[in-house]
Amino acid sequence: MATLKNKSDFQGDLIPAQGSDGRILLIALIKGTFDIESAEEIAKSSKQEPICYADEYFGEEGKSSIRMGSDVAMRKPGTDVIMIGMVYAPNQQPVTKMLVTLQVGSVTKSVMIFGNRIWNRMLGSLYISKPEPFLKMPLKYEYAFGGVDTRHKNPAKHDWERRNPVGTGFYAQKPENGLPLPNIEDPHNLIKNWSDRPVPAGFGFIDRNWEQRAQYAGTYDEKWKNEQFPLLPEDFDDRAFQAAHPELICTPYLQGNEPVKISGAVPEGVLTFNLPDIAIGIAVHPNHGSPQRRIANLDTVIIRPDERKLNLVWRTTIECPRKIFDIERVVAFSLRRETALKYVN
Repeated sequence: MATLKNKSDFQGDLIPAQGSDGRILLIALIKGTFDIESAEEIAKSSKQEPICYADEYFGEEGKSSIRMGSDVAMRKPGTDVIMIGMVYAPNQQPVTKMLVTLQVGSVTKSVMIFGNRIWNRMLGSLYISKPEPFLKMPLKYEYAFGGVDTRHKNPAKHDWERRNPVGTGFYAQKPENGLPLPNIEDPHNLIKNWSDRPVPAGFGFIDRNWEQRAQYAGTYDEKWKNEQFPLLPEDFDDRAFQAAHPELICTPYLQGNEPVKISGAVPEGVLTFNLPDIAIGIAVHPNHGSPQRRIANLDTVIIRPDERKLNLVWRTTIECPRKIFDIERVVAFSLRRETALKYVN
């Protein structure tokens, strides 16, 4: 069995896997934790956080959103950008709505935050109440459009929002007076009618069972059961491993040193910094032949502005020539971004 020699100062692991075509794979995974000390200084944390091997939820699995997603994946075609935290009203003064924006490199996403609102009925028509003032609010999918509607006495008429079943404001039937709307919305597609179905807005992890990811998971039918099991389906798409909101998946991959700007998710209003100027070099040593050099993909960026913490996950997927024992060891180490190309050439 191949071993990982980790010289990177970060957490690392070497995880065996098998592709849908039966090929044996080794996933070299490196996870770094950084302190956001100032706009000019991003420092390696003295305590490196462990690799997360399974999704961790805010509450009960299936009834709450993901707090911290699993770091384990075979491949991600792009870089997931995740932000976990709170919304803070400017100058600690209550507001009824405000905009929160995250910019990483050339990718920008904004959401509109509203205070609590309900559907009111007047003369048979529904209208949206004025939002209540708020000082802060969690950036969680529980507050975004979605949810489950089981109000009808006939279970056949029950329904749910497949893109966010833990959210708020989804109604299969016309809502009664007093039912809530979501707090987090897409500013370019605000809810106007109860039957509107906007894309759930947010910055957090998308659950693997939600439609955004499940649509890429492949076909698990009798043909798969009889001909492919226990391998992944032949039509499995690596995009199923992408856990960020679709608007926060960066392709091509982020490289490091990209500027980050966060507005509305820190008490002081704005937080700016650059991603660390770090790359991860990987040397694959087979039992026979010369070592192979490569640069791992930076495929996950997790920003936790409340805690002033930043997680970066680098990954490379190694195809074993015949079996896992053909690889003797894998060596991982840190590089400056500008020297990465020299390393592989």
